[in-house]
Amino acid sequence: MRVPILIAVVLLVPLLTPGPPVAAAEVWRTQFDEAVYGDVTVVGNSVLTCPTPEQAGPDPKYSPKSCVDALHRKGHGPSALNNGHRMSWTDVDDDPATVTSSSAQLAIPAGATVAYAKLGWAGSATCRDDVPPPGTPRDPVTFNGTRVSPGRFVIDGPDGLSHTDNAFYSAEADVTRALTSGTVTVGNVWAPQGFDCFGGWSLTVVWKFANATAAAPAKRHVAVHGGHVRLPTGKPVLHTPIAPTHPTGGDIRVGVTAYEGDWATDGDQMLVNGTAVGGRNAFVSSAQGAAYPNNMSVDARTVTVDASVLKPGTKSADLAFRRDEDAFLVQSIAWSFPLPELTLTVDPATPVAHPKDTVAQTATVTNAGDAPATGVTVCGQQVGTIAPRATATRTCSSTAADDDYPTTVAASGTSLAGDPLAAQRSSTVDVLHPALRATTATEPVTALPGQAVKFTTTVTNTGDTPLYGLAARAAAGCDPMQGQLDPGATSKVDCTAPAGDESGALTATVSAADRIGGKVEASASVRVEVIYPRLTISAVWSKDRARDGEVVTVTVTVGNPSGLPIENVQVNGEPAACRRTFAVLPPRSRVTYTCQVTAPMNSRLTVSGAGAGGAIGESAVVRIESLSAPLPPDPEPPAPAPDVPAPPRPVAHVQQVSKPAVGGVAAIIGMIGMVVVASALSGLGRR
Repeated sequence: MRVPILIAVVLLVPLLTPGPPVAAAEVWRTQFDEAVYGDVTVVGNSVLTCPTPEQAGPDPKYSPKSCVDALHRKGHGPSALNNGHRMSWTDVDDDPATVTSSSAQLAIPAGATVAYAKLGWAGSATCRDDVPPPGTPRDPVTFNGTRVSPGRFVIDGPDGLSHTDNAFYSAEADVTRALTSGTVTVGNVWAPQGFDCFGGWSLTVVWKFANATAAAPAKRHVAVHGGHVRLPTGKPVLHTPIAPTHPTGGDIRVGVTAYEGDWATDGDQMLVNGTAVGGRNAFVSSAQGAAYPNNMSVDARTVTVDASVLKPGTKSADLAFRRDEDAFLVQSIAWSFPLPELTLTVDPATPVAHPKDTVAQTATVTNAGDAPATGVTVCGQQVGTIAPRATATRTCSSTAADDDYPTTVAASGTSLAGDPLAAQRSSTVDVLHPALRATTATEPVTALPGQAVKFTTTVTNTGDTPLYGLAARAAAGCDPMQGQLDPGATSKVDCTAPAGDESGALTATVSAADRIGGKVEASASVRVEVIYPRLTISAVWSKDRARDGEVVTVTVTVGNPSGLPIENVQVNGEPAACRRTFAVLPPRSRVTYTCQVTAPMNSRLTVSGAGAGGAIGESAVVRIESLSAPLPPDPEPPAPAPDVPAPPRPVAHVQQVSKPAVGGVAAIIGMIGMVVVASALSGLGRR
């Protein structure tokens, strides 16, 4: 590249008609400047390659094999440079109209769109012993088969070149609308064949998503600059201010496109604010997506700049280029500045509470970006600085209203460059009002004292939230209930409780809980009328006194004055002639029969039966005296007393003795004893 070709530069001018070339500039033009959920990718390739033995000609100074070795970064010195080889066209497409073409693989994440894409290409305007292609450097190129004309074209003027410099040209075009991911093929880049010749292209792509994704969890500020910045052999260093920049305290990615950087020479550098980027040999003809690590024409790749190189918040930088043995052209610089990004998760995302409860939400704020976030607050609580990809947690509390209400948890902060950061999560607090109603039958039921009474309770969810874990309880237990009861739904449960000694109420209570443990219960009672089943027995006889052996007629009456049927009613005892058995004695009924007995008689008849599971009994006395027995002496008349009535005349009668107690002797339930005493003086039964 240092071969004197001043005459060749002059001779090139007629090739560039129509119109004079645009003068080379050292000013960067901003072509894209935006924060995106994405990044920048740079790919490229050369359109010249090593000559075949036939193309190299007889007795070349350096063998074609040494050139091929250099493609793989083998060798050193002039044999590993394009200066020492007759560089030849490469043409990989199937279009016969193209003279040069090459391809590179472009990979952008699935689902991403292209925010901006530019195609840049450049080549030698002349070189030693060159064979130029048809046309001129201004001619359109093909981009995936589509003709693309230069949007900007620049060629070196002779004033800035020395006799050791070749003239370079560069061109650019916006291809945002024409770009798709995958293989990119560019053809007809104008480049002569010959020694120290180069030609190649690059594609700078800014891709983005509409929102944060796994491939782009935070925004990056991408700024793409274009220019034709030439460092010739006569200038050891070149300073170019570049703006805007947007450093935020994280490592910076820089996409660069440069031409004629030689891997086999050392000392060409790119410096940002005086710090070398890419080491002592920054330009090595390495293009992302190309087939060879050293394509001998173009650098199209990204490098990393340490966060300390650019102070956060600075709006410009000094971009300098330094050379030792090499000379090169820089066409594109693409900054990718990391930005902090606050993301917020809240647990629970949808709070549930009861009125006046304390609603607590755990807020986890994450800095998803690759730059620090400062001055971070969450729900009014200070957090401070959150490092890249780090998290902080705070608890946010509020008091629940009487009904559903909206709530918002917010986080805020800034980048080190002053960019405002914010994230929030809004939700509605679901205020629950659990409620339960229980009902039973309105009609009373009848039962014996201590009898197990089974009754049905109906429960209704009268609240606004489902209830779970329903359970009923009563004195003697309840059946299991269903696990869930939705608002407005009803459920029935059978419970059992023993009747008491007196009429009263039997109660069942149903309890449940809502989804956050709010407990409710409801009770309902059924009225129980306690009844006492009983039997009565009475006996009367035709004579109170009779001769010994005389037959006397006894009339026996057995009654059931209660409201329950009594089964297996038996009259036992003496006299035996009066014994009887009745299968059932209906409620409030009685039966009368007669029997013949022989005087004298002094005995007792008993009646028993089974009523509602309990034993019931009563008795009556039969007393017929003998005529031969002396009459009892008359009692001494009492002293006269004023207004004392005469004693009543004895008659047969029924007398209630007592009301039985529950759980009495021999499991007699509800027994009312009726004692029938038949007594008479002589002749009373014969009226």
